[in-house]
Amino acid sequence: MVFNKKELIGIQDKVQQIAVKHDQFAQQSKQQHEQMVLVVEKRFQELKEKQFYYFDEFEKNLQNFRDLNMKYQKGFDDLSVMKNNMVEKVVAKVEREMRIEQEKQAEGIKKEQQQRQELQQAVTVMKQEIERLMAVSQKVKEMDFNLMNYAKKLQDEQADKIKLMQQIDHLETLIAKMRRGQHR
Repeated sequence: MVFNKKELIGIQDKVQQIAVKHDQFAQQSKQQHEQMVLVVEKRFQELKEKQFYYFDEFEKNLQNFRDLNMKYQKGFDDLSVMKNNMVEKVVAKVEREMRIEQEKQAEGIKKEQQQRQELQQAVTVMKQEIERLMAVSQKVKEMDFNLMNYAKKLQDEQADKIKLMQQIDHLETLIAKMRRGQHR
């Protein structure tokens, strides 16, 4: 492919524009990289300073804990002696209270058993009553069925009666017409 002079100049201008943009982008990237390096170095320095500060604080706190440990150890020894005395008193008191509580619970259990027996008797009576009502209900259903059949039968017979009465009326009318027809 052959380009004329104008096209070559246009392409050369575009290439120069791209090169300028590339140089600008490279310059910006370099500046951003330098800024980021400075920020990272600053943060690293801050972290080092904080680390030294925390180590100093840790050493101080460790010494304080050692001192407190010694004080607590002495206090625990004193408490151990007091604890042994208190345990004996507490055990005796708990045993007394447990005996009293056991007696109360035994009485409560007896009352509950008595109530349970009364409830079982009441349930038995209720079951018997329900069974009796079920039997009565069954009989009522049978009687109701028989009544419904009887009512249906009565309706059918009533309908037949009405038909027969209509036929009698019709026959009487015909007989009357026939008699009138003979007298003339």
